[in-house]
Formats: sequence, C-alpha cells, structure tokens
Amino acid sequence: MTHRNLETQIGTRNAFPVDGDPGDPCLVVIVGPNIGEVFSLSKNSVIIGRDEAADIICDDILVSRKHINLLKGEDGYWTMIDCQSTNGSYLNFQRVDQSVLRSGDKISVGKVIFKFLDRDIVETNFHDELYSLSTIDGLTQIYRRSRFEEILEKTIQSERLNPEPTVLCMIDIDFFKKINDNYGHQAGDYVLRVLTYVIKQVIRREDVLARYGGEEFCLLLLNTSLEEGSFVAEKVRYAIESNVFEFEGQKIDVTVSIGVAVFSEELDSISQFISKADEKLYEAKRSGRNCVIF
Repeated sequence: MTHRNLETQIGTRNAFPVDGDPGDPCLVVIVGPNIGEVFSLSKNSVIIGRDEAADIICDDILVSRKHINLLKGEDGYWTMIDCQSTNGSYLNFQRVDQSVLRSGDKISVGKVIFKFLDRDIVETNFHDELYSLSTIDGLTQIYRRSRFEEILEKTIQSERLNPEPTVLCMIDIDFFKKINDNYGHQAGDYVLRVLTYVIKQVIRREDVLARYGGEEFCLLLLNTSLEEGSFVAEKVRYAIESNVFEFEGQKIDVTVSIGVAVFSEELDSISQFISKADEKLYEAKRSGRNCVIF
C-alpha cells in the first residue's frame, strides 16, 4: 500500500482489509485524521512511528521515528513497548514503557488515538464499533457534533408540537491553545476528558452533552427556562474553575466561557439556535472570559 505523507496523517503497509485477515487483531483510529481507518496486526511485530520504514506511519512532529513496538507473544497476547520515544507512549491515557494489551485499550501516539481490538471483537462487533465511532467522540466518550445536531433537530420539532422551554449552552475552554503549547497535547487531551467528567457531574441524566469541535462543547437542557439554564451554566463554570487539573505532576488552570440561549419561535432552524448561543459565547469572551452570558 502506498505511504501517505500528510501532516498528522497515517499510512501503513498492513491496512485491513487490503492485506490482513478479517480475524486478525487490529487498531482502529478513534481520534485524529482518518477516523474509522483500520490497521490489521497481521505481523508478529508492528512498529508505529514517523519513519518511512515503520509499519504504521504517523507523520506528526510529536511522534518519534520509531515510537512504539507492538509484539505478539508465544501465548498470543500483544505487548505495547515504548521505543524510548521523545514524548512518551500512552496507554489508556497513562504514560507507560511496556504493557500487555487488552481489547478496548486506547493507544495514544502524538495527536492520534488508536483502539486495540482483539480477534473476537473484530469478528463479532466490528460494525458496532464503526457505528460508535460515527456518533461518539473517541476521546471524551460523549456525542459528536453530527449526532448532537440530529438530537437537537428532533428536540426542536417536538417543541413546536408540545412547547417546552429548551436551552442551549455553548461552552469554550479559555486559552486552550496555550494549554497545548505549554503542557503538550497529551495534557490537552487530559483536560478535555476531565472537563467532560466534571460537566457530567453537574447536569442531569436527560441533558445532552456533546463535543462540538476542538475545545468547544454543546449542552442541551430540556424543559429548562433561560433563568434555570443560566444557573446550570454558572454551576458548570464554577465546577470547572474549582476543579484541580493535574497532569503528570503539573497543575493546569482551566476555565470556560459559556453562552446561553433559549429556543424561541422566531428561530427558523437549529443553525439559528446555535448561532444565537454562539453570539452569547463570543460576548462572554469579549467580557474577559471565565463567565456566563445569557
């Protein structure tokens, strides 16, 4: 298979289904470019790195030329070994030098996250896994933008028939680029995961949280007035500001700006509803960030 040399893109000699057996264990891209692409582990030793000689090429300056070696043991189990990489190898978001792999484990290499699937999962649940990739964000395990917009559309259609107030919050992490620049992308991923957890502790089970893109999140509050929604947004903002974010011994200051809007009849579409909440978000940023505007 021809190698691809695109920024933060992935190439391989052993991409399933081109060369591999459908029953082989595999890696599935769940975060990064080429989401859903599958790499069959059809050899007993697989190198992941930036070098052209690697079996799976991650063309990313954060990735070492020879970053990770995946080895299949005589017992059939696979082991992930860090090849003394510059930025380290992460398994389930923890830095490791060597570890046996279990099905479902997440391997972080630079800006890309792979999910390891063993033979049984590949044979029985592969299509379910691909469907999940299309609806669930691999890093935060909440809805992707496309699925969120589908839910929002159905919610608005229902509200037109049975009017109940619906509030939309647009949440943006303040100065997220500085977090990545100062602490590294693994730290940025950590912040996204923990922030998601913190928000979920504040909201109700029936509320809908999604990663809208990058460091931006959407929160849909059903049967909620603008006043109630702004109160929930402030609880979210305060919970994030108060939470201790610590990655590999370094504390990271994290705050968010939130724009809040309530659906009204003059809005013709979900895009207008989102734009209304976005306007409030930008107003929050202009007001100094780390605040809620509604």
